[in-house]
Amino acid sequence: MHTLNPHDLILLRSMQKVERDKQRYVKITALLMLHVGCSPIQVAESLNIHETTVYRYVRRFAEHGDVERYLQADYRGSSRTLTDDQIMQLCDELNDRLYRNSSEVRDYIVRIFGVTYSRGHVRRLLNDLGYSFKRTTPIPANADPHEQRRFLREELEPLLKRTRRLALPLYFCDAAHPQYNTRSALGWIARGHRFCVPTTSGRHRVNINAAINVHDPSDLEYVDSKRVNADSTIALFMKLEARHPEGPIYVVCDNARFYKCKDLDKWLSTHRIKLIYLPPYSPNLNLIERLWKYLRKTVIDTTYYPTLDAFKAAIMSFFRRIDDHLDNLKTLLQPNFHIESGLAN
Repeated sequence: MHTLNPHDLILLRSMQKVERDKQRYVKITALLMLHVGCSPIQVAESLNIHETTVYRYVRRFAEHGDVERYLQADYRGSSRTLTDDQIMQLCDELNDRLYRNSSEVRDYIVRIFGVTYSRGHVRRLLNDLGYSFKRTTPIPANADPHEQRRFLREELEPLLKRTRRLALPLYFCDAAHPQYNTRSALGWIARGHRFCVPTTSGRHRVNINAAINVHDPSDLEYVDSKRVNADSTIALFMKLEARHPEGPIYVVCDNARFYKCKDLDKWLSTHRIKLIYLPPYSPNLNLIERLWKYLRKTVIDTTYYPTLDAFKAAIMSFFRRIDDHLDNLKTLLQPNFHIESGLAN
């Protein structure tokens, strides 16, 4: 992620040996760890800081281009300067607790540090520290990051390399159930005005079981059915075998019942599909989840369809014309996986 030039490497190593200030030592060590190939997650866990702090250190070092300037604390308040330790404490607080607006952050700074900032100054401070105002990310509470890392390291990454080297298909498979309704979305809207989008009532859904080849996003198969079950899963897998008449076909899937039932096991025993099950509660490791998100963004969230048939037709058209989206999908389906370290038990 970050490589130091020989001069900075020697300087930082010498400074690390004698540095007594906690934050300066952490900032020095973070760059040295990244230089030898540690990932931002590994650096964050080793130094007991948040991963976003690691990225902030890299960005600030790149901006300054000088070790001493990088190590200086240059955050200024309107009445006093927060110390390095206070900045670190503030970052820890922001990483542990969600603050919904800059006023809440300002109140925390006044209450804990006795420093008075304006709301505008707080926003600038947060931007400088690498924070932005965005939606929270929902993740399964029961996810096991240790098992996810083991699976990624010992099973999924070797499989990705082997199938690519041998030109074998590797699909990521999942079911989706888009609901016939427009969803509210973020967008640029004039102040004092509303941008209204018609919605529908009811709980009608379209049930889709699909698989996409990570090595070739144009290689997409799907089955539209009344229910997603063993029969629709077998129908999908038969399409995969028809597309690839020879050799094994690897399919990564979750632990849904229709992927782990007697009828499917019996069918698999005489066919070429090889299932690889993800660890429980691991949608972050299933690349097809990114396809579903892209589908919602481009087809579902901001478009009103007057009938269920029109809604379904738009979704089916998306799949039939998948080549129109290949540039975006090739970027989205890059096998780069993020694992939430904060969920460790």
